[in-house]
Amino acid sequence: MFPWTTILSHLPAVLAAADALFIRAKTSGADAHTKSIEDRLGALEKNVHESAQLAQDMARQIQALAAAHDAALRKARVAVGVSVASVVVTIIVGILVIVL
Repeated sequence: MFPWTTILSHLPAVLAAADALFIRAKTSGADAHTKSIEDRLGALEKNVHESAQLAQDMARQIQALAAAHDAALRKARVAVGVSVASVVVTIIVGILVIVL
C-alpha cells in the first residue's frame, strides 16, 4: 500500500523542482545536449536494427539446423530398420542352414 497522503503532500515541492529544472534546461545549452541525445538515439536505433537482423539470421540458421537434424533422424531410422531386417533374415537363414 502506498502512502498517498505523504506523496500528495510533497507534490507541490516536486512540481516546483520540475519547473526549476525545466527553466534551467531551457536557458542552458540544451540544443547541443539535445543533438547529442539525438545522435545517441540514432546510434541506438541502428544497433537495435542490427541486433534484430542478427537475431533473424540466427533464427534462419537454427531452422536450417533443425531441418538437417530431422533429415538425419529419418535416415537413421531407415538404417536401423534395414539393419534389424537384415539381422532377422540372417537368423532365419542360419536356422535354415542348421535344420536342412
